[in-house]
Amino acid sequence: MRIKIAFTLLALMWALLLTRVYYLSIKSNKYYEQIAEQNSIKSERIAPVRGQILDRNLQPLAVNDLGFSINVKPHIKKDAELNSYIEHIVSVFPELNATQLAKNYRRLDSPYHQDFVPVVEFLDYNKTLTRYAQLELNDAISVRATSKRLYPYGDLASHIIGYIGRANLKDIEENPTTKLTNYIGRAGIERFYNDDLQGIPGQRRTRVTALNQRVELVEQINPSSSDVILSIDLELQKYLLEAFGEQRAGAIVVMNAKNGEILAAASFPEYDLNPFVLGIPQKEWDELINDIDHPFTNKLVNALYPPGSVIKMTMGMAFFNSNLFDAYSPILCDAYFELGGRKFRNWTDKINYDMTIVEAIKTSCDTYFYRGAYHVGIDRITPVLERYGFGVRTGIDLPNE
Repeated sequence: MRIKIAFTLLALMWALLLTRVYYLSIKSNKYYEQIAEQNSIKSERIAPVRGQILDRNLQPLAVNDLGFSINVKPHIKKDAELNSYIEHIVSVFPELNATQLAKNYRRLDSPYHQDFVPVVEFLDYNKTLTRYAQLELNDAISVRATSKRLYPYGDLASHIIGYIGRANLKDIEENPTTKLTNYIGRAGIERFYNDDLQGIPGQRRTRVTALNQRVELVEQINPSSSDVILSIDLELQKYLLEAFGEQRAGAIVVMNAKNGEILAAASFPEYDLNPFVLGIPQKEWDELINDIDHPFTNKLVNALYPPGSVIKMTMGMAFFNSNLFDAYSPILCDAYFELGGRKFRNWTDKINYDMTIVEAIKTSCDTYFYRGAYHVGIDRITPVLERYGFGVRTGIDLPNE
């Protein structure tokens, strides 16, 4: 009896083993084959190159300057070993600061990253090319081609073009592509059209060995990005800077009255865009933010200003629309109009007589329009002004209008 029980248990055990073998080798073959395939195929995203910003004649306003980055192998624990590599880099590029390179490495190195760590983000192409081989002979150092945003004209049209800056954690969370590019548009066209300029990442799939050595390229989809062509004319933009001269603050807009194109526009004072790409020094930043003329304020769209005498023709239309005045109604033009104990002055005190709208516009009489507006009232004036764009956003493709 005991022998029968033993044989029965043995038979059950073998049946279970055979069932499991059948399941693993036949039924689950496709599943494990897929896992094996995934383990042998390495997939990586390729960062897109940021698109250019061009003027209406395809002259470059924002481009990508070619150069090199210097990278050191990851996971170096001993300071002596790291210092030896950094000393080698500094011996080839004496203008670099060894202490700063070591700080860059310790800040960016991570046990979760297997790639080389960038210690120098960008070096000039021509300067690096002649010394390339001296660094590449060291297996722990990698020199890689890269690019940096360049604004060829520095501060020209700075409030229109805008600039890019390093992406932070919030940027990466909202826009995953910035994890690859490391940069995002911060102002102007760079910000407004960031998605187009930034582009779409590519993908590279390679077959690798168990030691992560590449065997063959399986598939590659190249990244893509778009250039942005503006209505701005570079030469006219230069002329605006010349025409503004030594005045401290203000704004100029040149528009094609037939179709609304902005041919040139500038907010003064302007500021150099290039320092923002890799990070502006604290001293320069403090000077900019403490400047009483507010160079960071885009006076074209980011502030409200009295419209000046350009409003007078539209005010005249509001007067006529109210049916309280017509083109021949006389209104006094004199030195000032008093209201609430305050004197609102005319630009001149040499006029003192009744005039019609035609002469009021001809002489640009302020008090004519003060008195007319007082009688017509804001409720009748506002709809007419809004119809002609006063106090209404234009919808221009610049951020924060």
